[in-house]
Amino acid sequence: ENRGKVYMDNGTIEKAYTGINTARTRADLGGVKYAGGIVKAFNSGFFNCDRMVNMHGYPYQYLPAIGGGGGGVSSWQPNGEEHFIKCHFKYTNAYVPYTGNGLSGFPTMFYMREGRGVYILGCRFENDYYTGITYAQRKCAAIKAVSSGFTVSDTYIPSSFPVPVTSPSEIKNFFSGIEAFSSPFGGLRIRNTLFDNTTYCINVSNTEYPVITGNTMNLTNINCGAESPGNYAFSAAKAYGLALSYATGYV
Repeated sequence: ENRGKVYMDNGTIEKAYTGINTARTRADLGGVKYAGGIVKAFNSGFFNCDRMVNMHGYPYQYLPAIGGGGGGVSSWQPNGEEHFIKCHFKYTNAYVPYTGNGLSGFPTMFYMREGRGVYILGCRFENDYYTGITYAQRKCAAIKAVSSGFTVSDTYIPSSFPVPVTSPSEIKNFFSGIEAFSSPFGGLRIRNTLFDNTTYCINVSNTEYPVITGNTMNLTNINCGAESPGNYAFSAAKAYGLALSYATGYV
């Protein structure tokens, strides 16, 4: 495919509004979204960006047709060439959001829409900024994905990858670890990942046959109370390792 590619090897992106962005909106064409591009990052750091990665697949499913009618074509697939290997994503306690609440009302480090089989292997996600004992203080997510196929793991290595990954992925100090909505059939895999000091580790909705195995979850209860909206309203002050809604055939 004739798509742009980004390669990072021992690189660092910090204090950006968005670290890597593979989508843009053309206001001059009535809001048409252009998306795609291939990102391959190894042993790289993303620090104190409002959003570390904003990744949209190609073709963009929700692309509006100029003149009305129709949308784009779904790009679902479980395996792709995009990957993040041994990368470090972190909000430090010195982080200063570019917007009042860090890009959105629910800051998210790594956001995917129509992800094409993205691999996140042996990576660390750490939050030392959005902390506290209430939902309002702690509301922050490591990974949020919509209509995306992706793998978070340590040792699931396609033969094309140049080096093995032996350390687990780690997600520490978050309200929400991984949220996945409407992932493709069998396209969501979360393996051998450590969730530490996290309130909701994995939240899966409208997904068939996700593979979720070998994960370690150290939960932290907080007082959500009436502050927590939508998907979190079912719990006033409890932590969940795995929350499933309209998800079937999970392992």
